Amino acid sequence: MYKIIRRFFHKDKVIDKAQQIAEARLSFEYSRIDRKLLSAYLQQSVDLPTDLKLFIQQGLSYVDRDRIPLDEEYLLLKSYVGFFEGYLGSEILVSFDFPVKPNGLFIPAFLLFPMIQNAFHHGYHTSKKYPVRIKGKLIADTLSLEVSNRVNHHIADQSQTELIQFFRSRLDHEYKDQYDLILNSNSYTFKATLRLKLEGVNP
Repeated sequence: MYKIIRRFFHKDKVIDKAQQIAEARLSFEYSRIDRKLLSAYLQQSVDLPTDLKLFIQQGLSYVDRDRIPLDEEYLLLKSYVGFFEGYLGSEILVSFDFPVKPNGLFIPAFLLFPMIQNAFHHGYHTSKKYPVRIKGKLIADTLSLEVSNRVNHHIADQSQTELIQFFRSRLDHEYKDQYDLILNSNSYTFKATLRLKLEGVNP
């Protein structure tokens, strides 16, 4: 069965402002410290790799109100993907195509992480035919990010995970109606696509 959920045409349950803020903050916290990734490394060794320690320290230096340059968010994402590949090895295949150069645009810190976390945590990603695909592009001040993965048939609906729920709340809190989030799936692939207009100054 083919399913599509579009931000502008799908009416979700309404949550109050306090709940939205709480879920937005949880999305930020889940993004900057991935407990699954950290636990996996700690099970392998008592000492964390130095680069992972530095990554965690950098994440802890931000607060949920921080907006950072888009190219800095890109570097954080690239590091995160690398850490997951480092711990899973041949158990994960990732296609990462997200060319970003310094451009003067800003984004809330760790905003984009849940899309990739949802694929890593809840999808299959060992098939050469269906790797996790991360594709981003920037046209003027509009960012488009697409993340897809092989469907995990043990998950009832990958669009309804806690990661996605909190992510949507953070998008609503930060951008209200100024974004487009599309979540769709078929028998083989789940795909999340975000289109977002960014600001050119740090508020």
